[in-house]
Amino acid sequence: PLQEYLISPSSRIAVVKSDAIYEAKPDIVILFAWRYRDAIIARHGRFLEEGGRILVSLPDVQWVAGGDGRGARSEWS
Repeated sequence: PLQEYLISPSSRIAVVKSDAIYEAKPDIVILFAWRYRDAIIARHGRFLEEGGRILVSLPDVQWVAGGDGRGARSEWS
């Protein structure tokens, strides 16, 4: 909550509330908070069920998609 509505340094990426994905309805969300990956994916199962995909950036690049709430995982090489 303290980081919401701020802008990340140097990259100028806006930090918004996680529920903003349901208003904006993006096709893809890039997840930089990889340490909280499982909790964030569990919270946004609806986004995945509606066809959204999550790109996890670290420690390995992974796509998360699917309708089971946790998502089907596949890694990029």
